[in-house]
Amino acid sequence: MGKLHRSSRLLPCFGHRLAHLGWVAGGICSFLLPSISRADFQLQDWKLHRAEKGEWNLLGSVSAFQTKANLDGAGNRVNITGLDQYRRTATNLALEYGIHSKMTVYVRGTWLWNDISGTSTSASRFGFSDQSLGMSLRLIDKSLIVDLQVQADLPAYSNVRDFSAGRPFLGDSSTDFTVGGFATAPLVTGERQWNLRAGAGYTFRSAQFSAAVPWSIELLTRPESRGFTFAAGASGFQSLKTDPRGALNISASQFSPENGGSFLVNAVNPSLAAASVSAGYQTSESLAFHAAFRKPVWGRAVADGGMVEAGFRWNISSKAPATRKALGVKRPEKVGLARYAGDGKVTAVVNTRTLMVSLGSDAGVAMGDLIDIFSVLPDGSLGEPVARGQVVHLDVEQSQISILEIYQETAIKEGFVARKPIAL
Repeated sequence: MGKLHRSSRLLPCFGHRLAHLGWVAGGICSFLLPSISRADFQLQDWKLHRAEKGEWNLLGSVSAFQTKANLDGAGNRVNITGLDQYRRTATNLALEYGIHSKMTVYVRGTWLWNDISGTSTSASRFGFSDQSLGMSLRLIDKSLIVDLQVQADLPAYSNVRDFSAGRPFLGDSSTDFTVGGFATAPLVTGERQWNLRAGAGYTFRSAQFSAAVPWSIELLTRPESRGFTFAAGASGFQSLKTDPRGALNISASQFSPENGGSFLVNAVNPSLAAASVSAGYQTSESLAFHAAFRKPVWGRAVADGGMVEAGFRWNISSKAPATRKALGVKRPEKVGLARYAGDGKVTAVVNTRTLMVSLGSDAGVAMGDLIDIFSVLPDGSLGEPVARGQVVHLDVEQSQISILEIYQETAIKEGFVARKPIAL
């Protein structure tokens, strides 16, 4: 049975920390980087990309979006005259790699099929859409986890050529840069974990189209190894209204051959809030599948339509996460030669750097004490020490451990042995 985690008490501080991070991110972006909303900006949520050190993750999905109406500048739903249906089917493939325990790099490719059906004309377009590359950096890995993420989205098509050929646009042909952060608060730990994750950023776009603040908030649960997964939340973006065309009266109901008249492409100062739900199954520590649905609940100058998605996440590293070793990780000779007081167990793995163990003050443990973590062999005997941590929170019967050193890059699991060294 899961246990309520201490970090749930930190939720009132969550928004304050994230706001500071957003201001810092915005300042960095406006200093380093050179705005029509690109189509994928309305359909690709602002989500965290994260891989452990030496880990390769392959993420794939197929999504289908369809619309025949817009939400105008006042948020009213308006049918597009002459448009029967605008279908947009996307195949996404992303690759994540953990180059360091705190740093992940990733790339994402998107291939599109656009199908516009209207009373006067119909057209289809196949091709690559906006492609992404980015990096995430783990800033805090304690009871509250904070990540910084930077992403660039580059068009792999030309609207000039498509316009000349009379083909529908695949996007806005703009280059977008986003920098922002995520905060994750573990709510329940144990064999099934519950986390609350929220993120916000700052997106700067080329061609003088409006900058925006993408955001997301999600409650998600997953098993330690195998079982059902679930996530529900909301996401979207808020226009900062920097588009110089903002004073123009853009029709929300006029058909156009380039985009069917949908604000999915060439929108002016768009803003969106959408609700989403996802359910799936994790077949092992390395492979999981999911299906999702997403629908706008509020918006201005955006396309109104539902999107369904099916996808997977696959750890394609050479070894399974539980047995993967990292090059250069060595165990000091003194570890394992010490005498120990107390013999506890790891009761919860909050994240890669935070554990809960069944050693508390009644076992002679005090704040700041060191705790060694030992693996357990298949036959139940004690294995080698895999990590050393320090007590950062203390109760009578348990304590929270922050990992200081990793001696073996082995995934720590519940049931591993925890001991307090008393002589080195």
